[in-house]
Amino acid sequence: MPNRTTEELDFGRLGRRHLQANFQGGDLSSDGGLMLLRRIDARTGLSRMAAKALTERRAAGRIHHRLRDLLAQRLYGLCCGYEDLNDHDTLRGDLLMQTAVGRDRALASSPTLSRLETGATRADAWALHGVLVEHFIASFATAPRQLILDVDASDIPLHGEQELKQFHAYYDHHCYLPLYVFCGQSMLACLLRPSRIDGARHAAAVLRLLVNRLRQAWPEVRIIIRGDSGFCRQPLIRWCERSGVQYIIGLARNKRLQARVAQAEEILKDGYERTGRKQRLVSEFTYAAGSWDRPRRVLTRLEYGAQGVNPRFVVTNIRDCDAMQLYDQLYCARGEAENRIKEAQLDLFGTRASCHRFAANQFRLLLAALAYTLMQRLRETALRGTELERASAATIRVRLLKVGAAIVRNTRRVRILLASHHPLRHVYAHAARAMAP
Repeated sequence: MPNRTTEELDFGRLGRRHLQANFQGGDLSSDGGLMLLRRIDARTGLSRMAAKALTERRAAGRIHHRLRDLLAQRLYGLCCGYEDLNDHDTLRGDLLMQTAVGRDRALASSPTLSRLETGATRADAWALHGVLVEHFIASFATAPRQLILDVDASDIPLHGEQELKQFHAYYDHHCYLPLYVFCGQSMLACLLRPSRIDGARHAAAVLRLLVNRLRQAWPEVRIIIRGDSGFCRQPLIRWCERSGVQYIIGLARNKRLQARVAQAEEILKDGYERTGRKQRLVSEFTYAAGSWDRPRRVLTRLEYGAQGVNPRFVVTNIRDCDAMQLYDQLYCARGEAENRIKEAQLDLFGTRASCHRFAANQFRLLLAALAYTLMQRLRETALRGTELERASAATIRVRLLKVGAAIVRNTRRVRILLASHHPLRHVYAHAARAMAP
């Protein structure tokens, strides 16, 4: 069988010239952006914080790779698009990856990284969640006046025999149902859960822990919790009211709510039939469900168009804004959290729950969260003012991190020769200067 790494690959002819290729180019890399990841990691200390939080369980005399190096290698790999641990059997010899991690010899192999994941415990998950929160707090130079916490759930499809695998009728497949909490673009929690539960399960407990820690750091901060109707649960709402936390949460439609807005819908219908243009109204009223202990402020957004009526309801304890401002400017912005979940799950491979153990899959989800955090900090710190300041992680990877580079390493220096005609070389240079010590 021929050696597939050295054989000549024939691509035909260009005029009189033969087009041939092989894998004998030497110390080249397709991931020139690794230096940007190294610098943002060094600046924020993310991999160091994660390594310090975890418990080292390996025998001291048999350790060849520091825990921090293992985490950095895996996080950089995820950011550069290497979702499988098998990729590291080759990447461990990449001089640029070695340099980014801070080593001058071969990095960890896939079995070593696999043992890191499969040996994870619930305590490790707790510790890494703490890293996400502490890293978020450290990112502020001054105390913020207001924080909006978006809580949401999503699915992670399962195709094997993972622990706690269950079928979810809404998603129509076996899956996990992780709970996410974001503040702006920063991820604060990603709690893995089995799927045959109420979507709001554990939300009150997670938010209570987050709010308590944020108020320890910033006692005067105003905190608003935002979520869809799946999180309109009395334990969460009552805790918010007892704790001085404001909320704006979707409210599922029912017959009583529908009766309250029936007359307004008829007026909108008449307006649509008369003008042919979609009619819209944002209003409010006081409402109490049978299980509620008190009446609460409910916002309603009514629309009537070619598809008929389309009502929405939101419950809130915020009193210092009018209904339209609350709904249009505050509640509707909740959809941005869904984009961030997609980014973490698809761009940073947060759906790779292929380990058998539930705790190992939680650890994998947290690695994706840390990789997302690294990319998010790169975006907000180094790419501000550039054409990539609002780009997704996948776009940043393709346009900025995937840069051809040649590496020359000797005893005195490491020279990284980036592709001369890279179209975003000015953005690369801007990012490198923005993160300079």
